[in-house]
Amino acid sequence: MATVKPDEVSQKVEVGIEKHEQWAEILNTARKVMLSTEMEEAVKWGTPPTRLRERTWSVSRHWRFEQGDKFNRRKVKAYVKEAIENQRAGKAIKPAPKKTLTVPAELDAAMKKSAKLKQAFNALTPGKQREYADHVGSAKQEKTRLSRLEKITPIVLAGQGLNDKYKC
Repeated sequence: MATVKPDEVSQKVEVGIEKHEQWAEILNTARKVMLSTEMEEAVKWGTPPTRLRERTWSVSRHWRFEQGDKFNRRKVKAYVKEAIENQRAGKAIKPAPKKTLTVPAELDAAMKKSAKLKQAFNALTPGKQREYADHVGSAKQEKTRLSRLEKITPIVLAGQGLNDKYKC
């Protein structure tokens, strides 16, 4: 990151806030709260994040506000102080564990019968695999699950996702 003087940072932050007129009041209030803690303003990737004065970038901790929400200064300041303590303590936010893929019986049986289908299915991304498994498995009746399996088989063999034809 290029070294930027504090006055230049403040000016860039003010320009950024002005671009979002509908949020100016809440952004200015949040800015004051953040600067009343150990945080300082910075400009990174064209946005005005704050960071600890020790130059440690805060990780993706955020608080979402909707239009018309009331800004509770005390709550936000307590949240910021807690985030600072967590950052210094080395605590990390761990992502939720990934869902395990549940392959419906009909799809599993078809892959046992066809090595080509199994290979093509396994070559797909986990998201595409989940789309197919959910599509087949979400049908209530067996005949519908089998019908869906029949329709998706050539698409899987072609290495395409279930909804790829709709993507630009």
